[in-house]
Amino acid sequence: MKIKAYMILIAGAAFISSCKKEVLDEKPPTSVSITDAIKTENDMADAVNGMYATMRSSNSFGRDIPVFGDLLTDNIYISSSNSGRYLAQNNYSFTVANTEVDDIWAQNYYTILQANRIINAPLASTPVSNQLRGEAYTARGLAYLELVNFFARPYTTDPNAEGVPIVTSFQGPTIKPSRNKVSEVYTRIITDLDSAYLLMPATAPAGLPHPASSEYIAKYAAKAIEARAYLYKGDYTNARDAALAVVNSGGYSLVTAANFAGYWANPAATTNKVETIFELALNTATNNGTAGLDYIYNPAGYGDMLATNDLYNSYSATDVRRGL
Repeated sequence: MKIKAYMILIAGAAFISSCKKEVLDEKPPTSVSITDAIKTENDMADAVNGMYATMRSSNSFGRDIPVFGDLLTDNIYISSSNSGRYLAQNNYSFTVANTEVDDIWAQNYYTILQANRIINAPLASTPVSNQLRGEAYTARGLAYLELVNFFARPYTTDPNAEGVPIVTSFQGPTIKPSRNKVSEVYTRIITDLDSAYLLMPATAPAGLPHPASSEYIAKYAAKAIEARAYLYKGDYTNARDAALAVVNSGGYSLVTAANFAGYWANPAATTNKVETIFELALNTATNNGTAGLDYIYNPAGYGDMLATNDLYNSYSATDVRRGL
């Protein structure tokens, strides 16, 4: 018995020593390291889709950011019959108990994390990878634009005020970066949007893994967001020039008044550059349900948000938007 056991041990050891190292050095099937995640253009396209998914969240552009924009500028008010959401914001009361504020911070830095993975991926420059990186640069610039406007003083008030932390690479989940100045954040935003504009071709490159539609960032979407950034910065000359670049060279057009309501009732993405420069794909498959932007406005949903008389009266009697 001892001799047999000894022979089995020797045979087992010989078998193990003959195995290749990679057989024993398996990687976890449910997680991929950052260095291994993006190795092909299809990998990068998958990562870009994941980045857009973070932007669609109800904690970001999927509800909270647009609602804050309307509510804090008095375009809307909360119905007396409401679901209890955004009552603190309606009173301009912000405390550590405001979960929406915390969510906007966390969700936008999650978008920045996903954009950083794409921007820093070790993938050679090609027309397709340039387009996808450009989309990531644009998303990162947009996320920082929202963060610096929600969590810092306006640039026009104090460009040297404390802004938000600039993080452009993965440094681990426990880092606590210090806040950059407002001026530094705007420099980062403009740099990202300029980089995106230079990288992305005017038309979608051949072999692009995702559709060329309004649901994906295109070259002049970066320039349109840059116009907004310059406007907030108080740099009106550059804001005008960026906006004119979109108008004169972007190839976009507007629908007629007769087709306006029908256009906005149609959930399909546009491929002909009509009316919409960029929109997030909150469709029947990817919508946020009762946590969605539509549900908070729609009388058939919560119906919490109502247009103010001032907003209604700002449209002329012949403006098609007033009828809506």
